[in-house]
Amino acid sequence: MDIFDVEIIKFWRSLQSNKVKFILAGDFASHLHGHRGVLV
Repeated sequence: MDIFDVEIIKFWRSLQSNKVKFILAGDFASHLHGHRGVLV
């Protein structure tokens, strides 16, 4: 799933415009902040 997909962006904007508090966690949060899977 592409985190920058238009429908997902619309969903996040809808949450914000309705003052819904949410936490973005997991792979979405990592990719949004620019982290790519690192193998150690």
